[in-house]
Amino acid sequence: MYDRPISLRSALFAALLLAGCAASPSDDDLGDALVDCARRPSHRMCRDAGPAPEGDAAGASDAVVAVDAGGAADAGAPGIDAAAMVSFPPPGAEFWDDFESGLAKWRLEGVPESFVEVAGIRGRGVGLRVGPGASGPNPSSYMASTYLNASRAHGYSGSGTAGLPGVETWYRVKLHFPAGFRASEGSWNWLVEWHNDGLSAAVPGAYSIALGLLKDASGTRFYWRPMGGLNTSPTTVEIIPPDPIRTEHWYDLVFRIVWHNDAAQGRLEFYLDGALVDGRDFPTLYTRADGSIGYCSFGLYNYRYRVGNEFENEVNYDEVAYGPTAASVGL
Repeated sequence: MYDRPISLRSALFAALLLAGCAASPSDDDLGDALVDCARRPSHRMCRDAGPAPEGDAAGASDAVVAVDAGGAADAGAPGIDAAAMVSFPPPGAEFWDDFESGLAKWRLEGVPESFVEVAGIRGRGVGLRVGPGASGPNPSSYMASTYLNASRAHGYSGSGTAGLPGVETWYRVKLHFPAGFRASEGSWNWLVEWHNDGLSAAVPGAYSIALGLLKDASGTRFYWRPMGGLNTSPTTVEIIPPDPIRTEHWYDLVFRIVWHNDAAQGRLEFYLDGALVDGRDFPTLYTRADGSIGYCSFGLYNYRYRVGNEFENEVNYDEVAYGPTAASVGL
């Protein structure tokens, strides 16, 4: 089921993009797109394009919270919760993709072989497969990602390098770990990320809002790591649901983000299979040293620590949507 290559059309699209035939931003064009780190590893966005595998978010404001994520009972097809089986696309979505037509809506980063067609929640999905032979934005990592440029939905003003506080966006993602899935040791296993802009990320330690996995002696669990506030001294919190992840199960992930650099006006909520994992007022955008406000992009990832973890793994995605209200993502 998980070994079919993605459609020829999408494979050609990926190959052309990775070969540089698709437009690539200049160093100063950070308001329009992310930098392709696979092609330009010396760029400031790529020298540490993601968090270090351990201890990447130290600071006085840090907290680690273990929560009970709960979850809905399975119904219908095996591994699919009733809560996930809403009509798709939901009315009012600003963006949606069910991957029935490949990956044409996305920008891609990774070798073409990392993007595979899989059985989705009720049609096609996309698998992001990494391991020996895959690339990464730095020598310590493997990565395959499908991402979208910065936009108003992700706190971008649409002009220059300025963020736009006050925008509310709901995101919904269906995610699946195939049988036999393994994560890298530690917390460098990123799945869904709101990549901050290059100017904000230029300060060491100013990483992105991200959902990943933590693998330790307690098993492999989801790991929710918001960051924002002053990019010279980021505010962050680590949320770790106690239950190990399940394979052969389609998770229904929902995120509500009110984009703002002020903790009193920003908001983050994360729901897992219909249950609230964490909700808090939080600075979801960075304030840069010059007082300007940062912004984000949005992407799906299989981005993980490579050293000592040289094995193949795959993460599957389907039915991605975002919009300004809960109803716009089918809630």
